[in-house]
Amino acid sequence: MKGNNHMNGKFSVTGIQHIGLPVRDYAGTAEFYKSPGFSVLWQAADRDYIFMKLNEAVVEIYAADEVHPVWGRMGSYRT
Repeated sequence: MKGNNHMNGKFSVTGIQHIGLPVRDYAGTAEFYKSPGFSVLWQAADRDYIFMKLNEAVVEIYAADEVHPVWGRMGSYRT
């Protein structure tokens, strides 16, 4: 946010760090993003959790049993 005006509803977005995608089909989704050229930026060794990058775009893909069709997964994946 630009400045300290977030309390009054005024703010500016200067960028997006990444987009998180909770998915039921982790392997299929990761393969889907590889086809246009996304590469693995980081992948967890102990769970289905990966960051992929294409140019400046970064997607976070993680397996989630319960995914709302509109909102995705609410809250944080951190354990």
